[in-house]
Amino acid sequence: MIVFRPFKGEIITGVIQKCTPEGIRITTRFFDDIFVPPTMLFEGCVYNETEQTWVWETEGDPIYLDEGTIVNVRVEAEKWNDQAPTPPKIRKPGEPEPAPVVEYRVPYSIEVLHPDHNLREHF
Repeated sequence: MIVFRPFKGEIITGVIQKCTPEGIRITTRFFDDIFVPPTMLFEGCVYNETEQTWVWETEGDPIYLDEGTIVNVRVEAEKWNDQAPTPPKIRKPGEPEPAPVVEYRVPYSIEVLHPDHNLREHF
């Protein structure tokens, strides 16, 4: 069995899988739950609704963080979500059955600092 659990500060190479206003999802060949929230992007990054991508507005040309771009990211935090089922609620006689609430959360995800094309020099 192989366990993937990077340590804080570790640099991971991945591919931008999806860009949304909520942030950037990054994948490796074996792990898809790497997330960059807007608060951890470069200062000056804005989401472009038309292009559906994040753009880093620099003094020179803008840098587009497009899907499929290979990036290096630094691990900042990990998040564990309990996958244990919740017990059923006890209803009183005659009480209507509540609508089922389905909320899926991945068991383990990683939050990383901005995608950086220049982190390669750290290897």
